[in-house]
Amino acid sequence: MDRDARPNTAELLARLPPLPDVKRPFFQGPDHLSKDLDEGDVELVTEMISGRFLDFMLSELLAGLPDVSRSLESLGPAGLVLQARASNTINALTVPTRDGVVIIYNLGFYSVLYSVSTAVALIATRPSDGTQAVEYISGLVDWATSRVKEPRVTPLEFDNEQSSLATNIAAQAQRFAMCHELGHVIEFDSAEEPGHTATVEGVAVSALHDTWDKEYAADRDGLDMFLRVLASQGKSASGALIGAELFLNAAGMLQESSINEGQSHPPPDDRLFRVRNQFLDAFGETALVLAQPAMELRGILEAFRHEVTHEIRRRRAETTRQLTEAFESYAARASSMTQDEKRAAAKQVSRFLLASPGATLDFLHERIFAPRGSNEPGGGSPTRLLAVNAALHFEESLQAAVEIPRLQLGHISKRT
Repeated sequence: MDRDARPNTAELLARLPPLPDVKRPFFQGPDHLSKDLDEGDVELVTEMISGRFLDFMLSELLAGLPDVSRSLESLGPAGLVLQARASNTINALTVPTRDGVVIIYNLGFYSVLYSVSTAVALIATRPSDGTQAVEYISGLVDWATSRVKEPRVTPLEFDNEQSSLATNIAAQAQRFAMCHELGHVIEFDSAEEPGHTATVEGVAVSALHDTWDKEYAADRDGLDMFLRVLASQGKSASGALIGAELFLNAAGMLQESSINEGQSHPPPDDRLFRVRNQFLDAFGETALVLAQPAMELRGILEAFRHEVTHEIRRRRAETTRQLTEAFESYAARASSMTQDEKRAAAKQVSRFLLASPGATLDFLHERIFAPRGSNEPGGGSPTRLLAVNAALHFEESLQAAVEIPRLQLGHISKRT
């Protein structure tokens, strides 16, 4: 796609529909934000619906990076526009337009960073609740790396001390993440061809490909920018490494539980190694003292990440095993079952979503779009119809995730 063929920024934004509503637990954040949403804060809701919810953070960072602000003008008349929206990517998309660049930042990822921070705060202040924290984040990451990629779990309960710690850690991680995205933008080459199609609220957009080199460069530039911002604010450089540790370990949980993300992103531990060395090189003899808070956080995060990844894999394997058994049993009995029994079986299958959304949505999608057998009836095999009927028990967005709207019973797609 040459530059003239791209939409301009206004055209791209016009294609993105306004959010129909603001749902939790899709968005989880500090208590005051949740309270403001409950009370119908019109300005806050308007910001979230328009996609401008994170503009405050971008403005804050750019205030400490005047050279970066000036360089953004070279992107074109529209410059850089940030859209905080729901997308089918875990992290963010860089979408070039004819007159600038749009970053589409997944609000779910913003939420994940806060949620991981609450779990870490819980473990740090009340280690006996570690199992609860692992179960909570495992459920969240399973959703976030499923075909839906929206966190849908009940938030943890915590006291004021834990809330304050979680909010502080999350703030550093969210700002490092934003600096990382700015790192992508300042390296942007306007001649580069978009090669990655992603979906944002049902709309296909053409984004730039991620590569390992780009990710390393964005981490490097992101840390450098965040350190400069903290210095301009008179704050400790420790916050930058704290943010990097939380961001990259959270990204690691997502990457290690996702089929697709690992292809474009380097191993998280490699990224962490580089960022830690960059921080140490930047501060010489004082580096270890400045890094101490992040090192304490690192000890919790590394063990926690390992347990979460293990738990997600266990859940998905067990759910897949149980679904396989349920479908085999159904296939053997389908010819003698009543319609009520078939409906009950489909409803029971749909409930596996509670055990593992990732495994359940993938399993149903594979059964729905499995190649047709030569002897398969025109309306579909019993197991194919079971998968369809189970998915029809889901809400509309989940049906879309397994591509139910594309089905026409009797002419079921042959795609694999």
